[in-house]
Amino acid sequence: MRCAYIKPDGIQCRNHTLKGNFCWLHAKQQYHLHIKKSEIHGLGLFAEKAKKKEPDTVFKKGQTVAPYTGNVLKMSENDLDKLIDKGLNDKYIVTAGKNYFIDGINPNSSYARFANDSRGTKFVNNTKLSVNIKEHTASLKATTNIKNGKEIFVGYGRKYWLNR
Repeated sequence: MRCAYIKPDGIQCRNHTLKGNFCWLHAKQQYHLHIKKSEIHGLGLFAEKAKKKEPDTVFKKGQTVAPYTGNVLKMSENDLDKLIDKGLNDKYIVTAGKNYFIDGINPNSSYARFANDSRGTKFVNNTKLSVNIKEHTASLKATTNIKNGKEIFVGYGRKYWLNR
């Protein structure tokens, strides 16, 4: 997929991406995020300042780190469970209100999908999933100040771990 960043001259960036909507350069510039090898598992989401002169704290407590986006599924939880029983991968599904779910399975759907849960490690979750039930949206919010270069962690919730 081609980077979604539109330059000031109106021309789209020529770089490609396999993770998120922007190439690594524009993800860093626009969102202060970088996807790279996690300190605990697979790929992870990291706070990255765009310029050396920026402050060390990239995200302040309470600040939105990244929206959780993907395909919005409108169905009952019962119908979703039936799909999961038939093989739907529920690893990236987030509840976004009664009968609304966000499926972030596509690697290009969301940067937030790359945040790992620190459960069972020496690390501590530094974000939480915040859901807007009226708008059926979700995002990661910082629960503490997050400094440059630090991995972003979020609790996946009890239901996630019960199914693993």
